[in-house]
Amino acid sequence: MAYDAEQIHVWMEKSLPAGVWDRCRGHEIADKLVVYLRLLQRWNSVVNLTSVREPEAIVRRHFAESVLAGEHLLDCGNLLDLGSGAGFPGVPIQLMRPDLQVTLLESQGRKAAFLREVVRELGLKSRVVSARAETLPAAEYECVCLRAVDPMRVALREAGRLARCRVVVVGSAELEQVYQDSLAGWNLVQEEGSASGGSAVVVFTR
Repeated sequence: MAYDAEQIHVWMEKSLPAGVWDRCRGHEIADKLVVYLRLLQRWNSVVNLTSVREPEAIVRRHFAESVLAGEHLLDCGNLLDLGSGAGFPGVPIQLMRPDLQVTLLESQGRKAAFLREVVRELGLKSRVVSARAETLPAAEYECVCLRAVDPMRVALREAGRLARCRVVVVGSAELEQVYQDSLAGWNLVQEEGSASGGSAVVVFTR
């Protein structure tokens, strides 16, 4: 399927609650999302980055949910994307907030290599770290975000250890109790779903 920045814009507007896309610099970042999507499709043929293959589905599920998570991180000073994988939600958040220091943490070497190419091609200031979360020092980051990291309970405990102020989880609302059990000492402050009915964004603070 052929697509361009205007098509990305249409898909994102359909997938997000009213006003979110404009608040997140949508018109400014659509061109870079096209480059990102093409890189993702090319690498996905040799590295298993996502099981979602259709461009519109990738935009609606991955890009839009990442932007929705980013709405809860607009006042964040530095951010760790734990288990970044294909760069969700960290890369779209970095596009929304070019001033933010984003660290993309990915332990698998081939996925980390993909992330480095994305950072280079998009001209991002993001730092790619190929390591496991448990090797990082506690309270290293103001905010931590994560999406579809397995096993989720372990990843959540690490997120709670690494974050000083906020943890943002993109995942199923049905797992809310798992999130709360794994983030002992953190307070659930907000839960929000996407306009397209995908994953929920769940926000915890101390």
